Amino acid sequence: MLDRRTGEVPSTGIIFSADIAGSSKSKGSLRNVAKRGRTAHLVEQVEGSEDWKKTLIKAFHRKVRLGDGTNPALTLPGYPYDDAVKVIVVFYFPKPVNSSLDYPSTRTYYDLDKLQRNLGDALEQGHVLKDDARIIEWSAQKRFAYPEGFVGLIVQVIDARMIDA
Repeated sequence: MLDRRTGEVPSTGIIFSADIAGSSKSKGSLRNVAKRGRTAHLVEQVEGSEDWKKTLIKAFHRKVRLGDGTNPALTLPGYPYDDAVKVIVVFYFPKPVNSSLDYPSTRTYYDLDKLQRNLGDALEQGHVLKDDARIIEWSAQKRFAYPEGFVGLIVQVIDARMIDA
């Protein structure tokens, strides 16, 4: 995490880390639900996607702001971070009892790139990053939580200058 007083990057290069419990959802395509002749109203096609993103944003606000995370005026120094970063994330899903799969590699567990899109948007909207375009590298995985393990995601955001250091 950035220094709470100065906003400086620590020697580890880790500018943000969090583990958020819940059912990870991907960012789906948007579809128009407006009636003929009305203004377009777009909604996510993946049920629960918006709710999951809101959960992430709330959790991120609690980490980068003082107090309960609701007051933007209390954002810690250095956030939102405005430099190139690498994001490391593992999405953990519950393993069905009767599953023979070793990895969550079916459509039930979403496309990894769409899970990343939802997380990138939440990092920006949660004021961790100034812009999710600042992400220059991803290391992302989907795994099962064994047997009663953590379900959700674990994420680290690292200053890009530390990648090749």
